[in-house]
Amino acid sequence: MIVLAFLLFLVQSCQEEGAAPDRKQEAPAGTPAEVWLHQDTLVLQHIDSLVGVTKARVYQDHTARTETLYFEDAPVDSANVSFFNGEMVHVGYRYFDPAREIWNDCFLKDGKMYFMRHREWNKRPEAHSAREIFFYFDDQESLQYARERYKVLGPQNIPADLLWEPMVDYPRTLEDAMTYVNHFWPKMRAHIQQKVKETGK
Repeated sequence: MIVLAFLLFLVQSCQEEGAAPDRKQEAPAGTPAEVWLHQDTLVLQHIDSLVGVTKARVYQDHTARTETLYFEDAPVDSANVSFFNGEMVHVGYRYFDPAREIWNDCFLKDGKMYFMRHREWNKRPEAHSAREIFFYFDDQESLQYARERYKVLGPQNIPADLLWEPMVDYPRTLEDAMTYVNHFWPKMRAHIQQKVKETGK
């Protein structure tokens, strides 16, 4: 009787242990891409067009101006800020450390960011890779859509090799996407606005 009870205990324990991997395979917490990703072609084309117009103004219109602002306590030491008709329309900044390099380009209209391009180069040998993400926002600066490309880089690859990869719909959660946006931008915006206020630029 004691042996039978012990065998039943072992069987039950094995069944519970066998079920454990299923619990570990639960979907990551957050808002899945199929819920938040809104691929409205007309909206995306409109935003892409605005980006093109802004770039043309920054680089070609003699009334536009670009200032390099320097900081002492910001996440990065400087940012290039472009103005058109007195309005801040573009902010570009870079972050460098021994493990990675990040380039962010933020496009604004009426004080709101409507598009952000994030480029990242992971330089660690065990995770050598490059990533580019396009973020599209609505007029309230709420993230609506994102697409990305990613490439594992071999020893002979350079980050620009990423550009041969196709862009795909962002596959992960909204919260995951926002980590890229929020890592630098909120602090950078505050520092830039304060610097512009101080210098009267």
